[in-house]
Formats: sequence, C-alpha cells, structure tokens
Amino acid sequence: VVSQILYTSFFTTIFAFLWLLFTGQLRASLEFVTVHAAVRGDILILSASSTVAQFAIAYTIYSYSAVILASIMTFRQFLSVLISCYAFGAPLNVLQWLALLLIVAPAMFKHVALPTDVADDKSPGRADRSRTDRPTEYDRL
Repeated sequence: VVSQILYTSFFTTIFAFLWLLFTGQLRASLEFVTVHAAVRGDILILSASSTVAQFAIAYTIYSYSAVILASIMTFRQFLSVLISCYAFGAPLNVLQWLALLLIVAPAMFKHVALPTDVADDKSPGRADRSRTDRPTEYDRL
C-alpha cells in the first residue's frame, strides 16, 4: 500500500511539474511562491493533509471495501452540501432536494427499511475476512 501511494504521488508530482513547464506557468508559479512566502506553509499543510487522506483511503479499502469507501465519500459530500447551504444561507430548490434524496435514499433504504439480517448480508464474491486473518498475496498488490 505504501509503495502504491509513493508511486502515485511521485507520478503526480512529475506530471504537475511537466505541465507547468510545458504550459509556461512554471516561472510564474515559482515567482508567486517566492514573493508570497506565507503560502509555503499552506502548501506544506495541503501536502501533509493529502498524504494522510491517501493513507486513510488505502486503509479503508484494505480493511473494508471500495464500496464502503464510496459510501463514506458520498455521505461526506452530502453533509458538506447541507452544511454549506446552512452556513451561507443558500436554500436548495425542489430539484436540488430531490437530487440529494436520490443520493441518500439507497443507503437509508438498506439500513433503515430492510431487516437487519438482510442489511448486514455480505455482497457475493467478497470473502469474509476478519482483522486477524493474514492478507493474501492478492491483498499485497
């Protein structure tokens, strides 16, 4: 997992550098960071946050599944929209509320409307793996 995160971050860094270089924006970016020294701390905090988030994503996928990660991310976006609308006083119209309902309804239906034994059922094809089981060779990829 660590190697995957390292290679992904390395590729992203190289890609961003080449993009800035070939689009002619590298000099302006470096000048901005030189002139506005306070932004260096912000860049460091953003980079550290991104790294922690990548480890959290990898851990969630490894320990649970990609579907659980997708559910968590969807719910996070849902809450973000609601909090943003409340904080900035921007009410949602009927179509927007309908869209939010369509996003949240499947998860609510699974956990509220279905009986517990059906809602907790594992999806077919996903091996039941407890935390004490050792990872297989496939898990290490």
